[in-house]
Amino acid sequence: MANFNNAILNAIFFSAVLSITLTVLPAAEPESTSERCRKLEYLWAKELTGIKIDGRAIRVHSQGVFVTDTHFFVTGRLETSPPRALLLRIDRSDSTKVEHLDITFSRRGSSQKIQRLDHPGGFDCDGKQLWIPVSVSEPRSLTVVIRVPLDGDGAFCERPHDVAFEVDDHIGALAVDAKSNRLYGANWDTRLIYVWELDGVCVRKIAHDRLIKDHPDWNLAVQDWKYIGGGLTLASGTDKSNLTAKTTSRAVVDLLDLDRGICLCRNRFARRPESDHYVTREGMAFRGDRLFLLPGDIVPVDKPSGKQGSRVTVFCYRLPIGAGAK
Repeated sequence: MANFNNAILNAIFFSAVLSITLTVLPAAEPESTSERCRKLEYLWAKELTGIKIDGRAIRVHSQGVFVTDTHFFVTGRLETSPPRALLLRIDRSDSTKVEHLDITFSRRGSSQKIQRLDHPGGFDCDGKQLWIPVSVSEPRSLTVVIRVPLDGDGAFCERPHDVAFEVDDHIGALAVDAKSNRLYGANWDTRLIYVWELDGVCVRKIAHDRLIKDHPDWNLAVQDWKYIGGGLTLASGTDKSNLTAKTTSRAVVDLLDLDRGICLCRNRFARRPESDHYVTREGMAFRGDRLFLLPGDIVPVDKPSGKQGSRVTVFCYRLPIGAGAK
């Protein structure tokens, strides 16, 4: 009888163990893109020094930035008389290796007066070409959208570039979705957002207070934005909403789904001690899971001689949103 009882107890025990062993824990829910976006992490700041053009220090009002594995591409207005619109290519491993392309244009405006387009903006890349807006330096003016090959033979200063189309407005930033053949343009202070086909046919115009559904108070003055894949665009700039508290940082990067009119995530940035400006003041780029911010102008190191060239600081953050890289 005792052996029978022991057999029963052993059977119950092994049955319980088997039950525990075969129990499958519920799978953890994968993090959403918006949850990953909130895991922003500061990594480093790097001062690019010794920047010169034709052997001289320069002063450039920075606008946009695009980053590859080997170079920083920067748009800006060279502060000379008269000013000139420039695209700079700066070697990431040696910032003294600087090349430039003059992208200044002239056009006859509505008043028949010749206007100088010397103000390039935030820009983007479709994988092969950089799409850059170059405008008159005032709101409600005139813009040419140009294409510059990302790679090519010969000197960078001689790189061919062509006008894709023109816009009767000041376009301060462009993002390009090559998969759907769409360009997104933000005008001065982002009062109006344009959606074009790549040939310049305007598909939509959206007022800023209608861009994000259910959030008419959304009021980001976009300085630079990049399409990052998966229908998503990163937009950096200044939060100008009247509902933002005065003590709250207005340095913002938003993760947007422009087609659905949704802001998936907003990150606010504290001012860094290495910068005299809020970090989203000028250029922004995204590569892999790295967010690059270039808030300041390129300025001479030693005034007035300029023998040491010019400098500018780039900030890098980790932003693991997993939308892909260009």
